Amino acid sequence: VYHMAKNETTIEEQEKVVDPTQETEGGAESQELGDLEQTAAGTVRKYMYSSMAVGLIPAPGVDLAGLMALQIKMVHSLAKHYGVPFMEDLGKSAITSLLGALGPITLARGTFGSLVKAIPVIGTAVGIATQPMLSGAFTYAVGKVFIQHFEAGGTFLDLDPKKVRAHFAQQFQEGKLMAKEIAVEKTARTKA
Repeated sequence: VYHMAKNETTIEEQEKVVDPTQETEGGAESQELGDLEQTAAGTVRKYMYSSMAVGLIPAPGVDLAGLMALQIKMVHSLAKHYGVPFMEDLGKSAITSLLGALGPITLARGTFGSLVKAIPVIGTAVGIATQPMLSGAFTYAVGKVFIQHFEAGGTFLDLDPKKVRAHFAQQFQEGKLMAKEIAVEKTARTKA
């Protein structure tokens, strides 16, 4: 389904790179706030790549389940990064609620992009052409919302998805642009 290139790492390896709770020479406390946010943004970008790869899974619905699992893992990593106790049920609920910010047309495209893969050949091609970008953009937006919330000292208990929907929608649009850039870069590297 998806094979990692030599220069790509697994999610576990990525977490070792961005996990500030690991002992370092200066310790996690020596990181400045900007460094924390930069490292968290790197975590989001890595999960965005993984989400785009999950979007390539040709089985309808499996890609969506994999996407949710990746996003929960990303939110768990971000919570750990900011020292916020992880609450899986509240994390899942927040991610699901944020979907509402995308509106019915975008939601329909995402669902259609997954379900159309059930149609042999043409459906798979259409789904694979659309789903990675939407998956990457959604993951990017979820990550950015949680970074903003955790940066402000928030926890899972006080996150109100309705209050961050406009920010989420804006980050989703930014994520779509980033996903397109990633796809173009990947295509250029493949052709080279």
